[in-house]
Amino acid sequence: MADERRPLVIAKRGTPKAGLLSDRDDVRLAAPEPEVLRLIGEESRLKGTSALPSRQMDGVIKALRTQKPKPR
Repeated sequence: MADERRPLVIAKRGTPKAGLLSDRDDVRLAAPEPEVLRLIGEESRLKGTSALPSRQMDGVIKALRTQKPKPR
C-alpha cells in the first residue's frame, strides 16, 4: 500500500477534511507547466523585457506593486 501513488484523503465522520500528497504530486501542482514558462518567456522577448538589468527589473516590479488595482 505504501507504493500506491494516489493521494490519501483524511475524513472526520465521513466528511473529507484534509489530503496528503506525495512530494512528486505536490511539486507537480505547485510548479508551472513548461508550456506556460515558454509562453511567458516569449511574451517577455516580444515586449523587450527579457534583457532588463536587475535594477531596472526591480523598478518595474516596484511600480507595478504600487499601482491601484482596477475595479472589477
